[in-house]
Amino acid sequence: AELGEREDELFSLMNTRNARGEYLFAGFQGKTQPFVRQADGSYSYAGDEGQRKLQVASSLDLAISDSGKKIFENVVNAGRLDAAFTVSPVGSTLTASAPLVQDEVAFSGTPPFPAAGVEIVFGNPTASSYEVFEIGVPGALASGSLDNDTNTSDRLVFRGVSVLLDGAPVGGETIQVTADPTRQKQGILSTIANLRTALESTADTPAGNLQLRDAVAVALTNLDHGMTKVDGVRGEIGARLNIVESTQTDNEDVSLVNKGVQADLRELDYAEALSRLSFQSIILEAAQQSYVKISGLNLFNQLR
Repeated sequence: AELGEREDELFSLMNTRNARGEYLFAGFQGKTQPFVRQADGSYSYAGDEGQRKLQVASSLDLAISDSGKKIFENVVNAGRLDAAFTVSPVGSTLTASAPLVQDEVAFSGTPPFPAAGVEIVFGNPTASSYEVFEIGVPGALASGSLDNDTNTSDRLVFRGVSVLLDGAPVGGETIQVTADPTRQKQGILSTIANLRTALESTADTPAGNLQLRDAVAVALTNLDHGMTKVDGVRGEIGARLNIVESTQTDNEDVSLVNKGVQADLRELDYAEALSRLSFQSIILEAAQQSYVKISGLNLFNQLR
């Protein structure tokens, strides 16, 4: 119940309006509600990716908004992989959790997680031993084995991807872990809605408990990604504020200079200024005449 209330609160905040009644996170579509809740409880973004700017100096335009898609929707989805048994021998009780990308750096590092996916094969040299292959490519990339305690989960981690294995293999099991290109990103609201649905509707059975465990793990990781995204935008806003403050300081300095010049002009004694100007003109004229006479002197003038 509390999670549902928090979801409603966040939904309201993401549809916040400014003093003019325009939605803050709708991009250029200020009159359009950016986040819409569908009948099935899912969410969609109806705004655009526009970023409004304001001229704060003669040659400087500064962003004054960020779209909701950039902040709340373009969040990396840790649950973008699927695991499926392609071979499951009779008598095997082995189960695999939903894969979780727990380390984005390792996932996209050198070498990265294979784009085609990986295949986990059990049975070499024992039933509980496994090898990890790139799909369609011979040669094991990693290997390991499960312990003998079937009451606890074994965690397989490969290049940033974590899979929990439960039960007892008999050898020959094959699990393919592949990416779903349609689930690369997931919005914060969708993450919370999926977690709420899992908490409310998952059956209280051993299989249901495993599904709930996977849903919670994905939700917590995605919320961490969402917080990182929001913190990044907050950092950008802080940088803009620093630019505004420095520009304001420069403008204040120019204003002080202008006020000083204006004060000098208002307090000027015009009679005294004209007298000084006339005196300086006489000095300049005398200097010019002296220069003309001196420049005309040379050695031949002295010999005549």
